[in-house]
Amino acid sequence: MMSLWRSSKQVKQEALTPKEMSAVNLHGLFEVQAITHPQRIAVVCDSIEITYVELNQKANQLAHYLKDAGVVSNTLVAIQLPRSIELIIAFLAVLKAGGTYVPIDPSYPASRINFVLEDSHAAFLITHSALLGDFKQENIAVIPLVRHH
Repeated sequence: MMSLWRSSKQVKQEALTPKEMSAVNLHGLFEVQAITHPQRIAVVCDSIEITYVELNQKANQLAHYLKDAGVVSNTLVAIQLPRSIELIIAFLAVLKAGGTYVPIDPSYPASRINFVLEDSHAAFLITHSALLGDFKQENIAVIPLVRHH
């Protein structure tokens, strides 16, 4: 496997390639793992497992959807999901789309969730439709995810 890090002497002598530059962020490092070890298990949640290549494909699909919906660099995207594979997919997708992740614990009371959404000025909310509850924000696009068991 190619080393992602170079000594300071090497960096001074030659510029990093675009592929190496993309690997210095979290989703870039994840991409390297997806390419290097596509069939390895990336996430296990309860009895559900997902490989790096499957996780990468699902995150890319959602990232493209987010970009088409209007997510650009630093767009605030709230994610209200329980700890699950869907949470990891959504988190990676937001990063890949260039957005900024705003975490919302689904166990918060509706008043707290509405406060976080209003205070953060998030433009999007990724959640399950069952978690919307007393959702009262008008200036936010809701992106409902389908639950996978």
